[in-house]
Amino acid sequence: PVLTLRFADACGQALKVSDLGTAGLFLYGPRRATETRTATRLLNCVTDRKARDRQHHFVNLISPSYADPGRGGLSLGGDGALLYQLGAIGNEAPGTYTVGVFAKSKDEKDQAFPLADLQIGTATVETYASGPANDSSCAGCHRGAASGKLYMHHIIPGFSPLGDYAIDEQPVGTCKSCHNLDGLSPNPIVRKVHGVHRGAHLTSPGVAHPEYGLGADPSLGRYANVSFPAMPEKEKDCVTCHKDDRFARLPSRLACGTCHDNVFFDSGTVNPPTPLGRPMGGACKVDDDCARLGGLAQCNAAAGNCEIRSHSMQTDDTQCPLCHTATTEGPAPIRVVHEIVSRTRTRGLKLTHLTVGGGSGKDGTLLIGDVPSIRFRLVDRNDAPVGELLTNHALSGTVILSGPTSDRQRVYGPLSMAMQGTLSYEVASTTYSYVFPAPFPAAASVPFNIDAPGPGRPNPPGTYTVWAYVTERQSVLGQAIIDSGGALADFRLTDETLPLRPRQVIRQEACDGCHVALQAHGGTRRQAEGCSMCHTLGALDRTVGAVGTPCKTDDDCGGAAAGWEACTDLNHDGQLDTCVVTKDPTPGQTIYFPALIHGIHYGRRLGGYAERNSILKAGALVVLGFFNGAYDFSKVLFPQDVRNCQTCHADSAASCSATMPCGVGQSCLAGQCKNVAWTVPSAAVCLSCHDTQATAGHATLNTWRDGGVAVETCVVCHGPAAEFSVDKVHNITAPYQPPYGRDRDPAAP
Repeated sequence: PVLTLRFADACGQALKVSDLGTAGLFLYGPRRATETRTATRLLNCVTDRKARDRQHHFVNLISPSYADPGRGGLSLGGDGALLYQLGAIGNEAPGTYTVGVFAKSKDEKDQAFPLADLQIGTATVETYASGPANDSSCAGCHRGAASGKLYMHHIIPGFSPLGDYAIDEQPVGTCKSCHNLDGLSPNPIVRKVHGVHRGAHLTSPGVAHPEYGLGADPSLGRYANVSFPAMPEKEKDCVTCHKDDRFARLPSRLACGTCHDNVFFDSGTVNPPTPLGRPMGGACKVDDDCARLGGLAQCNAAAGNCEIRSHSMQTDDTQCPLCHTATTEGPAPIRVVHEIVSRTRTRGLKLTHLTVGGGSGKDGTLLIGDVPSIRFRLVDRNDAPVGELLTNHALSGTVILSGPTSDRQRVYGPLSMAMQGTLSYEVASTTYSYVFPAPFPAAASVPFNIDAPGPGRPNPPGTYTVWAYVTERQSVLGQAIIDSGGALADFRLTDETLPLRPRQVIRQEACDGCHVALQAHGGTRRQAEGCSMCHTLGALDRTVGAVGTPCKTDDDCGGAAAGWEACTDLNHDGQLDTCVVTKDPTPGQTIYFPALIHGIHYGRRLGGYAERNSILKAGALVVLGFFNGAYDFSKVLFPQDVRNCQTCHADSAASCSATMPCGVGQSCLAGQCKNVAWTVPSAAVCLSCHDTQATAGHATLNTWRDGGVAVETCVVCHGPAAEFSVDKVHNITAPYQPPYGRDRDPAAP
């Protein structure tokens, strides 16, 4: 085969290879990860990993080195194109092979890594497990909406001053150019991808596994703070990345062992042992007590827990499919051990046809003093009606009402449909009706966990929202699981002439792009657009008086040792029974949704000023939540440059006009709704990422009080048309701005 290569600038003008700063030629195949190697004989590249110019397993087209200098290689074609003569096809394994050219300008700002495929020995085209290189599953989390670039290991400055973003451009096609069984990197792509995405749950990141050809890789230790974001069971969710079923059909020591890195197939040991927990009957005493947890389960009698301490020895991959079958049969089928039962063993509840009623105003508009009501249908994943919400104690319905959408505060809820208000069911129409327990109040509820006497702020005219969801709790295979279906519905309050404007600051699809099926509060709440209905401006996390778990002594309370929680006699019967917060461990910690969600996704790089007084973890974002549990977000980091604001703040793309306005957070531009929410500055939101003493002081100095009302002047400098507007200071595309590192610079202010 002969490769033809041409280089050109953005205007289409031809470039000589000597005009470039980098031009590396790669060739690898076939596609299956346990077979992919650099085609070194065809490429005629040097294979000595100690080569002085580091030119091995690829050819530097600017200054090529060859394994056999007397053999054909690079030449100049008659039309100025570069020709590269590969070696004759020999004993290469049949399959799809890929040519890649990694090219950079001399200033490294312009980069590209195009790929081209060729078939060797077979016409059957192989695919990548993650889908086409230019549209792989990786993009769901890692592609920046503003920049269009994919943010993975190589885009971060370090090995090169601006980062080699082109290497991440077409995963896993570009990645395998180096990361294969015999590539520029000694680590194959499977080890890197599995190891990175399971980082927080690896037992010994980068430990050597010579039984399948891997030496130690200390670099994987840098990713021990990574937790795969798929919900609810993280990296167990193989199908999030794998677009075909080869993960179940073709198990191997390499693929499985890089996640289960405590399994050593040469010795048959599992070190450290894999914990399985206690059997249903309580603490185990002998191995037979653990039999129901699998054939490899053994009893750790001292701890009373079952665990796996051994695995059959395997000298190759041929025996793997005998136990780890592609079906549901056998000792440990992959589809079974990786089954996400909250998806497969539930009904797949859906709440549909949600409407709001009870209004006495014109066209049914709700007025202050009206008693609101809702109607909805509850169905399973096959759209069959679920009619036992009133009789099945495993099912529970909840409703929340907040507004207006331009500045939400809670009006009702969360309310239990069974205990607050009136719930009924109409068999003929398979429709539920729920009537709220009290008339629509003139004032909202006060934000959560603040000490404020009297009602909250007045409820102004506008668009308000009802969020209804139904949850089913059950136990499957000894595991407690939750199924939940919900929906939101908007309605007008007070003024029927006002346009209906739903809140469209973020989009559910954006959240699910990483989280697959977003779930919060134990899996009960799954509609991202509803989070701001409770997480309102002014709301704080739990504080003094918050009730936690049952107890008998202070030692049973997690916060007792640090002095912020104690076991108290909550029932006033003379017996200590409940853990209660006695000192606020996270003073002033906001749970206002815009601030909290930004802080969570930038948690690892926060400056720590707002969290400086936290008893739980000074300088880190830790929130006190349900049952006084401490939720530590200090290791979380958005899997792309967070300045790609449009990734989460997406356009609704709805048609719009002067008489048909966009939702809140969107603006009508050229007849289409575009998200502008991210361009509006506010101290609460901006400080959630820019979390330093200096920025807090800056915001304070630029806020003044008019009759006791705080007036922010952020828009003067950071408004859409200002010199330091949000879109300008977050610009990462023109000119290209390299991303920040994965960890906060300890020297930063």
